[in-house]
Amino acid sequence: MNRRGFTLVELMVAMLIVGILATLSVPSISAMVRRADAARVVADVHAIRIAAHDYYAANGTYPASGSAGTVPGTLAPSLPRGFSFRYKTVTYRWRRFGLPSGPTSITFVIE
Repeated sequence: MNRRGFTLVELMVAMLIVGILATLSVPSISAMVRRADAARVVADVHAIRIAAHDYYAANGTYPASGSAGTVPGTLAPSLPRGFSFRYKTVTYRWRRFGLPSGPTSITFVIE
């Protein structure tokens, strides 16, 4: 018997299998995207922290505060080239506060 092509039943079964596999994989893909986004934000915070400590080691004080979404000019040389204070819907902001009892407190805000 020499057949050419697929029958309608074979095509429907193949589409059913592909649909089931897609239904199973979509939730796991969205979870992976969320974890990747979280890892990116953690890596960005780590880069900013290292840049702030680098600036502190060189100048004896932490960099001045910056506005939300803008890389402070004093941190820019210590950050990777092209670093941005924004990632998707997340905005970073560097803030430096002085404490009445002495040393400077630093805060990093994610908005």
